[in-house]
Amino acid sequence: ILRILVSHGADINAREGKSGRTPLHIAIEGCNEDLANFLLDECEKLNLETATYAGLTAYQFACIMNKSRMQNILEKRGAETVTPPDSDYDSSDIEDLDDTKVSVTA
Repeated sequence: ILRILVSHGADINAREGKSGRTPLHIAIEGCNEDLANFLLDECEKLNLETATYAGLTAYQFACIMNKSRMQNILEKRGAETVTPPDSDYDSSDIEDLDDTKVSVTA
């Protein structure tokens, strides 16, 4: 379904309303490597540096969520490896981002 949406012009960098996560942020949160790789490999308009409303890029989001495997995937694809600010985020902030879990198959 995602492939069809992208081929028909869906904005792959669109942010969801509550916290501003993109499909890439959501893939990282769920450790969905298949989705992350699809987005990184197949979506020419994907912007690795699109930030959440809190200012977190996908790489920074992976750092905060302790998703080292996802960090490595992003690094290999050219994401800027700027670490997030230390003082602004803790685990409760991440839990508050969104209670909705999204499952997407590429």
